[in-house]
Amino acid sequence: MSESTIFEGINRLESFLKRSTSGGYLFASSKNWATTLLANRDLVERAAAYQKNVYIFNIEETSDFSLPEQFRQFIAVHQPVHGLIVNNIDRILLTAGNDILLQLNFAREFLQELGIPIIFWVNQQHLSLVANQAADLFSQRALTTVYMDGEAEGETYSFFFDSIQGFQDAEAINLKIALLEKQLLEAKNAGFPEEQIARNIALPLITGYTSSKEYDKAKGLFAEFGAYYPVDENQLHLKGIWALETGEIDAGIAHLAQAIELFQQNKSRDNIQLLDLYHRLANAFIDKRDGESALKYAKWGLAYAEEKGISSSKILTQFYEKTGNAYWLKEAYDQALINYQKTLELRQAYLPQDDPRIGVSLNNIAIANANLGDVKNALNYFLEAIDIFKKNRPLYDHHLTEVFNNMGIIYEGINQPQNAQLYYQKAEALKNA
Repeated sequence: MSESTIFEGINRLESFLKRSTSGGYLFASSKNWATTLLANRDLVERAAAYQKNVYIFNIEETSDFSLPEQFRQFIAVHQPVHGLIVNNIDRILLTAGNDILLQLNFAREFLQELGIPIIFWVNQQHLSLVANQAADLFSQRALTTVYMDGEAEGETYSFFFDSIQGFQDAEAINLKIALLEKQLLEAKNAGFPEEQIARNIALPLITGYTSSKEYDKAKGLFAEFGAYYPVDENQLHLKGIWALETGEIDAGIAHLAQAIELFQQNKSRDNIQLLDLYHRLANAFIDKRDGESALKYAKWGLAYAEEKGISSSKILTQFYEKTGNAYWLKEAYDQALINYQKTLELRQAYLPQDDPRIGVSLNNIAIANANLGDVKNALNYFLEAIDIFKKNRPLYDHHLTEVFNNMGIIYEGINQPQNAQLYYQKAEALKNA
């Protein structure tokens, strides 16, 4: 870790403390305690230099006082307080009982009302724990987490809208759902106000159910708490997902298009959510075989990602593939091939070389080449795809069957009936296996 990385992070934290005069909070993450201590010392000293009091505050897990009361008492004793740095949020989550977890999950509104900027330090290895157990407190957007040691490892800690993230960790989603279900039951039993439960627990649980494709549970919980949610882009987004995933394509498209309109009117800053809307709409129009509309949303997604400086290969891959699919529907096979090749290039950069998603890209490239009359390249790409899908049997046998059929069609087209029959038989054998 370089000194420039450390001090760049410290400068960002200092800027937050200076500018957030009306309150707010963010998370700072480091891989080691020494970095945290260095940053804290510098932040306190820098604040003192411009006559501001920034204090280190540790939550007491065994205190007789609630979490809000602990903050209030500390501020009352140390007035004036211009900023707080909380060091032990991850340790609290590792050791504390359910009561403190509920308090943390309801803490966001209270922290805003304090009117003091607050920095929460979290070790990088515990970031997912904070996201899981204090889902409402922890913002899932990278813009609100300062990493002192470069970018955090692994996936984004978001489970709200995940279609553009690719294959998600089902175990992590299920853990989040289980924790939120437990908190929902405890909050009801403790008599928490329904409006707070709706906002702080039910909503992330609804989106968790949506991510895990438990749509009936999501809609049931929405029916229970939906009166507390405004008809905004978030609600329309969820309704659009439910409609698409249960076969109501036109209704889903209408909800998602409305969500985009509201998103743009409200100038929302959640870049990932807007990209997800573009991606789902492109996919929906591909399902309807409407290449023109699919291409519009796929291109909007790519343009927006470029405008916002989003360089995640996992996200860009999804849009290049959808762009290729849209061009294929329009029979613009040369443009489809360009986008499929870009998809393959991105996937090969971040996936193992025998990953089935690379096989999907190879199959798409082969089909585009075949439609352009380049039989030799088409067969070569099909053979590469077959090698990958064979390594992922039996889970990807349906893809392998498709490739065998495609090769049969090509051999039949170039008047090689024996080879065509061979691959048709392989496809039939897999179907009947």
